[in-house]
Amino acid sequence: TCEKCPRCVHGWCDVNVSGTGKCVCDKGWDGDTCNVCAKEYFGPDCTPCHCLQHGRCDGGGTQNGTGHCLWCNPGFYGRWCENTCECEHGKCNQGVNGDGRCSCEDAWSGTKCNNCALNFAGADCKPCKCVYGK
Repeated sequence: TCEKCPRCVHGWCDVNVSGTGKCVCDKGWDGDTCNVCAKEYFGPDCTPCHCLQHGRCDGGGTQNGTGHCLWCNPGFYGRWCENTCECEHGKCNQGVNGDGRCSCEDAWSGTKCNNCALNFAGADCKPCKCVYGK
């Protein structure tokens, strides 16, 4: 038997004999009748959020909010969570207000914490066992 399709507000109904009879939503829309914003969209027109899928958007999944990033996922930083942290042996200044600078663990140095600090050497940056500077 054929069943009546729901009214799809922002999408179309999957019809025909092999169809599901359910709404297929336009990009940015979600819900049984495509009347609410999808997760990474916000505002009255379900505009894409600015967080590039690397953070939490103000109003994401709703028709409210600013679309600005509230916070970034671990390992990302910048106003739109658009940058990836590159600290190899340290902590990254991450988040919406972060600048990506690394705070290196003991024995490590460099902008990415990937070099041995002074008086450390080897692949694991172990303390030097120098005698009289040699």
